[in-house]
Amino acid sequence: MAGPRQVLYRYFSPETNLLYVLFRDREGLANLEISGVRMKSAAPSIEAVLKASLREISPLVGACLDTCGGLGYSAIAMARALGVTRVHCFERDVNVVEAARHNPDSAALFEDRKIDLRLADVCEGIDAFPAGHFDRVFHDPPRLGLAGELYSGAFYGKLYRVLKPGGRLFHYTGSPGEKAGKRVRQGAASRLREAGFEAVRDCPEAQGLSAVRPPTRRES
Repeated sequence: MAGPRQVLYRYFSPETNLLYVLFRDREGLANLEISGVRMKSAAPSIEAVLKASLREISPLVGACLDTCGGLGYSAIAMARALGVTRVHCFERDVNVVEAARHNPDSAALFEDRKIDLRLADVCEGIDAFPAGHFDRVFHDPPRLGLAGELYSGAFYGKLYRVLKPGGRLFHYTGSPGEKAGKRVRQGAASRLREAGFEAVRDCPEAQGLSAVRPPTRRES
């Protein structure tokens, strides 16, 4: 059973009209709740889902993109891999970054020199990178109803452009409910394929989808 909820940080933003609560309700990594909506699934645990997610894009190598940094757990985990040279991490909400600064579990997000944390919208920031820049992409957007543009075919096309041929993508969708979750993943999978991705696969344990940009075909 979960222990008592320990609030680490609490802030109401008049700019976004949202309440940010950083808390810990069990052993393990802290979680962030934004006006009652948890950023990370609590089941089975943040650590277990993250481990399963990163396994889908292993081995972790080269330059990595973390599209929606949140508390920084995915960026931190990728930066720990010896083969990773750089992690570009985007987070557009200054209040989320401030919550991360109050979270002991997020310290490496600000201290690890491999991590380039950018307070910006990835929809715009991604355009600054050249084609084929990234070896791995970890895409963990807010829920579909909160950030529909990050589930769009247009944005998936941007992810395809910056990913190297043969590069791997993991797209976390979460599990908002069995029927709703299936619809979200089915729609996302279809748009990923339309953007050019191959080997698009539902990964229930990781609560998302994995995909690959096909390698460049040699001329016959």
